Amino acid sequence: MKDMLKKVAVLLAAFAFTLGARADEWYDSTTGYTWTYSYYEWDGAVEIESVWPEVSGALMIPSTLNGYPVTSIGDHAFFGCSGLTSVTIPSSVTDIGDYAFGNCYGLTSVTIPSSVTSIGQEAFSGTPFYDNQLEGLVILGGILYEVKGVCPTSVTIPSSVTSIGGSAFSGCSGLTSVTIPSSVTWIGDHAFSGTPFYDNQPDGLVILGGGVLH
Repeated sequence: MKDMLKKVAVLLAAFAFTLGARADEWYDSTTGYTWTYSYYEWDGAVEIESVWPEVSGALMIPSTLNGYPVTSIGDHAFFGCSGLTSVTIPSSVTDIGDYAFGNCYGLTSVTIPSSVTSIGQEAFSGTPFYDNQLEGLVILGGILYEVKGVCPTSVTIPSSVTSIGGSAFSGCSGLTSVTIPSSVTWIGDHAFSGTPFYDNQPDGLVILGGGVLH
């Protein structure tokens, strides 16, 4: 029952998000980049899908494209962009998609604003930026992105954290105890799947801290 409710919630969210979506592109004459994006009519916001030509060096992601606010960086948006060395994400952005910067082999620095409430799976995998993170809880901005290295058996999440990323603790087979502060208002998909902590939760809507477990 718990898994069924979770799947229904994810499907409804996906349907709502794609409703009224329109693909478009915009050429920035200042930088010479052509941005491909999806415009969502229901909230007037933009999700970045890709950029051409491939970015080289430092990049400041624009806060608007064609006059629309940029609120999301889509799945795989910059995947494999090996020439990208640093990126600054604007405060208009709230979501970073799965593998968004994956395999950007030259990416050493990422500035993530506090506006970001969700970071997708493997968003920074295969980058020096991620490799240089210390083992343990990897916290980016206000997001507990994931646990790096050996999984803990118990963990206390600091009150500076506002979100827990998708699959953050997934597969931590020894994790039995998690203390989550009320500051946490969003918990990503499968954040605790494959853990005794998750298996011991009762069926139905699971509320942890101030967030709902998806």
